[in-house]
Amino acid sequence: MPIRRSFFSYFEAEGDQSVKIKAQPEDELFNLIRLNPDLIRTGERELIPSLIYQRFSHNPLQAEDAVISKKKIWLSSGRGRGHLS
Repeated sequence: MPIRRSFFSYFEAEGDQSVKIKAQPEDELFNLIRLNPDLIRTGERELIPSLIYQRFSHNPLQAEDAVISKKKIWLSSGRGRGHLS
């Protein structure tokens, strides 16, 4: 599903922008990890890098190639016991 965003900049050189990108925002992955990691599709994808980074770095908003993988890790509580995450 394409994402349409409008940006309004204080900086005259950037001006106001409206873009349409068919990719998933990187920021959304962190929400899915927290809420339901099973919803994250793995493999080669196009992601929009962190929207906060994009805005503060003044780089143009565009999708980039990424590879998404998942693995289970063992978290230690420091008391000899841990849990699978």
